[in-house]
Amino acid sequence: MNKTILITRPDDDSTLNLLFFWTEPVVILAKKKNFVVLDLKSEKSSKKVFDSYIRKNNPSLVFFNGHGSDNSIEGFNNEILITGGLDEFLLKGRVVYSRTCSSASLLGPRCIKCGCKAFIGYDNPFWLPRSKTIYGNPLKDKMAERFLAPTNLIPTTLIKGHTASDAHNRSKREMSKNYREMVSSISTSEERKLSFFLYCNIVSQTLIGEPQSVL
Repeated sequence: MNKTILITRPDDDSTLNLLFFWTEPVVILAKKKNFVVLDLKSEKSSKKVFDSYIRKNNPSLVFFNGHGSDNSIEGFNNEILITGGLDEFLLKGRVVYSRTCSSASLLGPRCIKCGCKAFIGYDNPFWLPRSKTIYGNPLKDKMAERFLAPTNLIPTTLIKGHTASDAHNRSKREMSKNYREMVSSISTSEERKLSFFLYCNIVSQTLIGEPQSVL
């Protein structure tokens, strides 16, 4: 096993800024587990840097944070990092988690066809509401936590040595738990209003490839 992880986390808009900060717990755990973490923060989430790092370091896990489409994943300033039909071969032999919109729709299957071991992502938009009353530290945003803490379970479960299927299912169980709480009688009006978007993420999250893949 190559104990190397490549993470992209641009921060050039408010949504990406949330993802940027919520990725930090994953970075901390990976380092504690003695993984080499290639952390492409901010402007480093560029096509040039991404290609260089993935070719030279051969990471076993690639964890994308950013915007996406059905056939591409973007980095800083909307620069495209991976495009289906062009350079998905860069993900061959790796486990991928793409915390982006829609990239599991077309790009995910193309990556698997090119030899990617497993691809976890979303085949529709990935919704990320935030609290209207929280400013400053994004990690204190309880609404963002409802949506992002369960998705962090995907890379952290993989880092702990479990399978892609374990990671995917654990994340969906935690999202489902949060959804039930958000539609319960003791939830706030804001939670009830936004619960639909969490449900959409649950339905949209998909695992493509070999379920028993490990790092």
